[in-house]
Parts: sequence; structure tokens; C-alpha cells
Amino acid sequence: MGEDIDNCPYESGAPCNVCSSEIFDGDTPKYVLASFSGVVSCPGEGDSSLNGSWLLTQSEETPCIWLESFDDFVITWDLSNGSALVARVGFGQFDIFFVNIVAETDCLDEFVNENEICGLINAAHSGVGTITWGCSIRP
Repeated sequence: MGEDIDNCPYESGAPCNVCSSEIFDGDTPKYVLASFSGVVSCPGEGDSSLNGSWLLTQSEETPCIWLESFDDFVITWDLSNGSALVARVGFGQFDIFFVNIVAETDCLDEFVNENEICGLINAAHSGVGTITWGCSIRP
């Protein structure tokens, strides 16, 4: 399960009132690390470069969302709707590599990819994602 991996003070972000006390003991981090493993790319998508770890930064506009976007990908962890999402977005394009949406009352920081097979918008399937935070997780 995700956790404060360093067990030391970390840089606080703006308060997120959704799950903050259950997950962060009330001190919302500004940065979290999203780690993925076992994600399998669908044919024609090449090797899954999603497997690995990515630094996500808390949104200034919505403090219950952490995200990172690069090239044509976006990775988000959204406590306001209980989801983890990795997608390729672009003009007329939306391909999902990893998705997990749960009831916001579940307060999860570990996710299983709901993409089970390749499909119309599924660009990858399988795998797990975990969110961690701590004083060593920063830019």
C-alpha cells in the first residue's frame, strides 16, 4: 500500500479534504510518486514505457489532484473522484493505458488496472499502480 516511505517531514501542499486524514494523517503532500508495474502495451503501441515511477505535483487549482503531463501523455491521481488514470491525449485522440476508478470513500493509494484487454481506446492492459510520498519525493 502507498505510504510515507521516509517517515520524515515532507513538503506540505494545500489541504485536500477528501481522504486526507485516512491517507496522509491530515498533512497533504505537495508531491507524490506514482509507480507502475506489469502494464502490458497492446499491439502497435510498442513497449510500455509507463512501467516505472513518475513524480506528480499537486494541482494548484484542485488540491485533491496530483498530475504530470509530458509529450502527449498525462498521469493523474484524483482523490476527489477516487481515480488513477494514465492516458494519451491529443487532437482527436484519447487512448487509455491505465485506469482505475473507485468510490471516493474507498481512499485508495494502490490500484489495479481496469483495462483487462486491448480494445478501441485501451492502449495497454494489466498492471498495478501505487502512490507513495515522503521527504525524498520532490523535484
